[in-house]
Amino acid sequence: RGGKHLPKEEKVRLMTEACSFVNLKFEELTNKYPFELSGGQMQRLMIARIFLLKPKILLADEPTSMIDACSRATILDMLMKLREETGMTLIFITHDIDEAVKVGQRISILNGGRLVQTGTPNELRQNPADDYIAQFMRAKN
Repeated sequence: RGGKHLPKEEKVRLMTEACSFVNLKFEELTNKYPFELSGGQMQRLMIARIFLLKPKILLADEPTSMIDACSRATILDMLMKLREETGMTLIFITHDIDEAVKVGQRISILNGGRLVQTGTPNELRQNPADDYIAQFMRAKN
């Protein structure tokens, strides 16, 4: 969004605000290399970048894979907060039904690459299109 033309003070202010949004301290990150950050820190930094860009649509493909359970919950909370505060559309791809139910207002379930059903979590639980959906919705809930 034209950040290269901003004064340095404004860039630092924006980056500090974005880092604060994801519970990171900008001052602590300025002297670190990417390989010195944990997986959770890198994911949060990625969300901070999204916060700065303010896209209308975000495609998040398995954003919580390869991170620990505690960081996973934090990342999900931050993505939902980002969605609420910016009004962006979040397309969240996951194999974890618990994540889908937590994040999704509407969920689409694929089986063998074929769209089987789309609906709210309650619609999918109460009116599954077939046995696959019924079993999937019972898997971890």
